[in-house]
Amino acid sequence: MRGSSWGIMEKLINHMRQFTYVNCWYISNHESAAMWKLYAQTNEAIAIQTTYEKLHMLMPNECFIGELNYIDYKNDVIDLYNAFNPHMIKRNSFSHERELRALIQDNKASSKATPDGKGSMHDYSAINEKFGIPVEVNPTDLIHSICVAPMSPKWFKQLVKEICINHGFDEKSIIVSELEDEPY
Repeated sequence: MRGSSWGIMEKLINHMRQFTYVNCWYISNHESAAMWKLYAQTNEAIAIQTTYEKLHMLMPNECFIGELNYIDYKNDVIDLYNAFNPHMIKRNSFSHERELRALIQDNKASSKATPDGKGSMHDYSAINEKFGIPVEVNPTDLIHSICVAPMSPKWFKQLVKEICINHGFDEKSIIVSELEDEPY
């Protein structure tokens, strides 16, 4: 898509970024040493694990949940007529992240009434001053397990266990990274 319609779409997409809220998850049945290394700056870290079903059930109706598409920006075509697509793609070089996103767009904040008052239209002058949208979720309903980072010190594992139990989690839901398992 190029030409005048592309300019309008590009302007809309760039403006809507400030009204789009994203919650990101790594989706896999196995841990990733690369993800621990990228996102945990120390061995004193945890990963929250849930299921798609729990996440879907607990998010508000206006939340879109889906896996990212990893594409070649030079050769692949992006359908820009779907408002979520620009927020659901990344370059192929990020495919190791296997990302799932829960995404909410605050369309009301970016709209204004039409001159005749019978509809609404996009307001390009709107500026979003919010840093996020609160979504109330009971952590014990969302969290399936809490995985303690590989090679965490013993004191940290104990601290995580105590905090989790004090907040209503079953001791069985606190697990140690499978990357500490012996290969034999």
